[in-house]
Amino acid sequence: MLACAKHFPGHGDTDVDSHEELPVLTQDRHRLDSLELYPFQVLAKAGVSSIMVAHLNVPALDNRAKRPTTLSRPTVTGLLRENMHYDGLIVTDAMEMQGVTKYFKPGEAELEALKAGNDIILLPGNLPDAFKTILEAMQTGELNQQQVDASVKRVLRAKYRLGLMHRPAVDPFAIRADLNRPKAMLLKRQLLENALTLVRDDTGLAGFAQLDKLRIATVAIGDSAKTPFQTTCGWYGPMDHFQRPQDRPSEMDYGLLETLKAYDIVLVSIHGMKSKAAVQYGVSNSALGFLQRLEKNGVRTGVVVFGNPYSLKFFEKTPLLVCAYNDEPLTQELAAQALFGACLLYTSPSPRDRTR
Repeated sequence: MLACAKHFPGHGDTDVDSHEELPVLTQDRHRLDSLELYPFQVLAKAGVSSIMVAHLNVPALDNRAKRPTTLSRPTVTGLLRENMHYDGLIVTDAMEMQGVTKYFKPGEAELEALKAGNDIILLPGNLPDAFKTILEAMQTGELNQQQVDASVKRVLRAKYRLGLMHRPAVDPFAIRADLNRPKAMLLKRQLLENALTLVRDDTGLAGFAQLDKLRIATVAIGDSAKTPFQTTCGWYGPMDHFQRPQDRPSEMDYGLLETLKAYDIVLVSIHGMKSKAAVQYGVSNSALGFLQRLEKNGVRTGVVVFGNPYSLKFFEKTPLLVCAYNDEPLTQELAAQALFGACLLYTSPSPRDRTR
């Protein structure tokens, strides 16, 4: 198994799905260097095994119209290989995606990807056409033989490092135990701890000073049973726990809202989230309305988002906001521990501190 950093040079700030169209990033080079490229620079220096290139049009890197970064030699070879001194495997994003296929013929796209400096072509749209076009280009000298040889050596070197020249016996009944060794689980825990982000704490609630004097309740939105987050919060003091579905008529919230007025602090956790913007990342208007009414009642409220960080735009007025990125039990436990001061929360920088 190889780690793969993606999607180079940075696919975050796009409003188009590259499965459907070619996104355009209009940022200048200074912005790219300070933000999008930074994690790839760190990972390249650390020796990450492979980096995947996205289907993006970035005029600051290659000003040819409709030219995806996947097929851009200034981006793949000039920037990643030569400027960032990366010598691991460079992999294309799936070549069957319309960010490429709308503007390049089958075979042509795969050849351009190799000429750009990629080592591995992922999911060619038409494998026979790709093979034929690449072979012809090698025979005519259009595709540099030394470059191809260098890519082959990188692939073989990676296979050698992984021990693929041997075929070790694998016990299928021990796979789960092999993959979930204590060392691996400890690393996972450390990664999750370091990812937890305190987005905002306007009133200094996190840590909950004088905890023994506070009446605290938790509300899990999107889960019908007591969650690991609620259970772990309960380790730190007596609390009452409530559940609320993502969608339900607002009039059904009246009793719960009246009950919650009696508490000093209400911690709301958002569960069962989605990855797509089209469905508001799984955060319903009903749930948002509940939070607004809770805050209008004067209840000090904290929200923990167990899902897509793009959903944070729905919580811009929430005084205490934590992003935990996923909904698995260990993440929920660590988020609760961090809120009560048992482990550290990474503090999100202000906008003026985000450039490097």
